Amino acid sequence: MITDRSEERDLHAAVCASPKDDAPRVAYQEFVRPFGEEGRARAEFIEWQIQGRIARFSNLLRHAARCLTETRRLTWSEGLAQRTWSMRYHRGFVSAVKVDLGSLAASPERFFGVAPLEHLDLFDIKGNLDGFRSLAGRPEWCQIRSISIADAHLGDVDFARVIDAIAHANLEWLGLTGNDLGMAGLEALARATPRMPGLRAVWVDGGNAVEVEPQREWTLGEEQIIHVKRDAEVLRAAFGPLRWLDGAGGPRLE
Repeated sequence: MITDRSEERDLHAAVCASPKDDAPRVAYQEFVRPFGEEGRARAEFIEWQIQGRIARFSNLLRHAARCLTETRRLTWSEGLAQRTWSMRYHRGFVSAVKVDLGSLAASPERFFGVAPLEHLDLFDIKGNLDGFRSLAGRPEWCQIRSISIADAHLGDVDFARVIDAIAHANLEWLGLTGNDLGMAGLEALARATPRMPGLRAVWVDGGNAVEVEPQREWTLGEEQIIHVKRDAEVLRAAFGPLRWLDGAGGPRLE
């Protein structure tokens, strides 16, 4: 059992504050290791996930998976298992969640404050568009690398409001399938692109304006490529080269 909860909380907060950095994770791992079987399992899980990611060594990842029993999956999630539809661990901590936008916007500290989140799969969007603007004002928002707002049935006007709120420099991937985007929506995305220099992939479906040929079904962390077959030249002519329009890999959990 961990006896110094204040130090443990400080180390955990450092992990949440720096999702890309392995050093706080290693510090947390070494702190919890001496605290019995549970502490050792937690430390090994973090260590094996980090090493497996670096070495791409599947045996290490299998060891990590054996550490993550159902009980530990719930305990180590810091409550996110109860607040989200699904979640995924990466490098020892929850990195990706599927959650309704209203819950996230109402209590962002219950999500960003307990995990180094980088990937969001959001639902129940339509009636909570103002939630994007409140979230975008938080410093943690700039840690998010990929956002899916699939099946929200957003039209061009609503999507323009959304992209204006969520655009930031570290965003790499947007999942927009199941929305009703026409050329006006894609133009709003193109206008916001200078604020998203890291944006390298956008996944949309046919909608009203474009046809897309996904290479594989999207799951958080998997790669995919999109090929826009119609209206691409119109966008290029109006806005110049657009990295996401020309096709790129989806977000890797790395």
